[in-house]
Amino acid sequence: MKNKSVRGLALLMCLVLMMSVLVACNGDKTSEESTSSTASGNGSWSQGIPTDMVELTKTELIILVKEALGDAAADFTGDLSSLSEEQLNKVKDLASSKGYAIDENDDGSIRISKSVPLVALSDDEVIELAGKVLGDDIANFTGNLADLSEEQLEKIKDEAEKEGYYVVIANDGTVSIKKKPTATTEEISKVVEDVLGENVSEFSGNTAELAPEKQSELSSELGNINADQEDVKGFWESVFGSEESPSVNTTVTTTAATTTTTTKSKAPTTPRVTTTEKQPTVHEATTKETTVLSTQKVSSVAAEFIVNVSNVTASFSDCVATDDGGFVAVGATLDKDSAALIAKIDKKGNIDWIDEIKGNNMLAYECVEVLDDGSIIACGYSAVTDLPDLVGGYACSDTIDGLIVKYSKRGDRKWVKTMGGAGDDSIYAIEEAPDGSIYVGGKTSSRDGTFSKITAADKLRFSAFIVKYADSDFDTIIDEGCKAYSTSFSCETTDLSCADNGDLFATIFAIKADGDFATLAAGTSGAGKTIVIKYNSSGAYIWSQLLWGSAQTKLTSILATNDGGCILGGSYTSKSNPGVGTFDGVYNGGNSGTSDGVVIKLRSDGKVYWKEMFNGFEQDVIEDIIETESGFAVVGYSTSVNRDFDTMDNKGDFDIFVYTISPLGKKQAMTSLGGSNSDKAFAACLLEDGSVAVAGNTCSDDGSFTGLSPAGSKTQAAANVAKFNLAVIE
Repeated sequence: MKNKSVRGLALLMCLVLMMSVLVACNGDKTSEESTSSTASGNGSWSQGIPTDMVELTKTELIILVKEALGDAAADFTGDLSSLSEEQLNKVKDLASSKGYAIDENDDGSIRISKSVPLVALSDDEVIELAGKVLGDDIANFTGNLADLSEEQLEKIKDEAEKEGYYVVIANDGTVSIKKKPTATTEEISKVVEDVLGENVSEFSGNTAELAPEKQSELSSELGNINADQEDVKGFWESVFGSEESPSVNTTVTTTAATTTTTTKSKAPTTPRVTTTEKQPTVHEATTKETTVLSTQKVSSVAAEFIVNVSNVTASFSDCVATDDGGFVAVGATLDKDSAALIAKIDKKGNIDWIDEIKGNNMLAYECVEVLDDGSIIACGYSAVTDLPDLVGGYACSDTIDGLIVKYSKRGDRKWVKTMGGAGDDSIYAIEEAPDGSIYVGGKTSSRDGTFSKITAADKLRFSAFIVKYADSDFDTIIDEGCKAYSTSFSCETTDLSCADNGDLFATIFAIKADGDFATLAAGTSGAGKTIVIKYNSSGAYIWSQLLWGSAQTKLTSILATNDGGCILGGSYTSKSNPGVGTFDGVYNGGNSGTSDGVVIKLRSDGKVYWKEMFNGFEQDVIEDIIETESGFAVVGYSTSVNRDFDTMDNKGDFDIFVYTISPLGKKQAMTSLGGSNSDKAFAACLLEDGSVAVAGNTCSDDGSFTGLSPAGSKTQAAANVAKFNLAVIE
């Protein structure tokens, strides 16, 4: 899961405690936060982001120039040198706002390029392409372009561009031919299934047989899949055989209308369905839950119980379901006896057991995972020098180390271990892979110990890391699964999620997307970006996607979807209306500078499939997203009482919300918990009976939290959990 609430409590006491930890453990290192050094990105754990920067085609360039200059570019034919300096500057400004890279050729001319997710042509495809222009001259050609003469290569490059392929030239001059991935049948089927609803079983694939209103509705949904015209065109051609009209024959069927979405909660294999006989299917190999797209919809969300846990000045940061219908929540107490906190809650809201690890300084749990054998792994960070039950790892002397603790399902502490080195190291995410290996992610400033293979510049404050352990003993590191990324400022891995086939998805939050992300972020704006990276089960890079806007984009929750893509939840702020980048054309829902919630679905090729905004006039933050039997649920907190939060009866400051959405992001039902002070939810999980558990904190002793003990107050937070039942209708 992800880093959350322990660092997010807006309480004076918490801030004082955290500052004391930083002073004790960091010395004078805090000044390094403002360093402008650029990461080298050349270590075995610092591999950078391989991206394909391709020059705009003449057609794309003409479209760009006409968009920038309007009628003044009516006669533009694709030659940028024909523009005046003023016109060229306007084109550059527009290109930059779209995330394009602007470079100068050796002859002084301007080159505009864009980063495109591409896949290499297979050897057979390259051979077929070469055969069209070279014929028998390459009878023994095996597909390796390096074997061709310069003249032959030029002919193939020309033909590739005619075929709509991309010719990519690496820094070393190596030439490769690539193409855009096409939309998958599963992605198309999701749209058709969601729009046609109960009629999908009768859909023959011929849209001309549909009622006009259904054709129009389907057209609208497909047209909104992506703002990229070429993507929309590709979907039209894939579904209808034409980009012009939805009322033509198509060979696409809807037999693949099941979307399988990996969840953080492993317990629910047969979720409760209130008013339907349909049951989710189960991936037998890994018992990961899957959801069948249907006409099921959440009509209402209602709290079954609300419980405050342990001491005041405490918060939960993560939670995960257990196989007995309950769940485990982790976090920290933040009073003078600060401790890493874990609690097991049963399905009725009773506290089964609690454990606190205390020492001579700050400890906190940030994430938790329940393994297939029922044991529990809680991770976070430790600044203490007297950790109890420590059996391995680096013992903190004047730094922060990653904390890993294993519990039995009954709450018995099995062992305590640390990871790290001479710098500061924190764990914010943990994920068990289908083969039993374990990933952890977070941030580190160490270049020794666990992170001895990171060779980025020592002056860099924090690097984002992913470390893969062979199993739940956390003794053996699998090098192929370890990654690290560095920028000129701090960056951190915020969440991890595995698909059933072992593919790993990671979210990284970077204040400045330079260094290892420099080419990926060329031409972007905003302070704070989210980078999504996909690897296969062997640790090989597949693709990356940058999510950005004019201000901060922070999506800290990710779920792998077994269609090859993923779904993310988080929030963003904007300095412009409408927005730019990922939020191009999107208007900020509130006052300038306020945060809005957002959920984004990425396709199997990493491109944005759909995005849904959660806007009020005030502050709206999504902290976690989970799968439900009818789609997804997002949790967070808001101060709004209008627009998407018009049913929230805000009683003061932040209130907790739970919002359900369909598999395609359509909003369904919302409920909230609140009192007169700040109340926040940082994590959620799906329980065995189909209900949703939420974990966070409350500073209120009234409203939804009346009569709870220990009670929250304006200056102290109580760790809080709640369970919500979802009323599902057909």
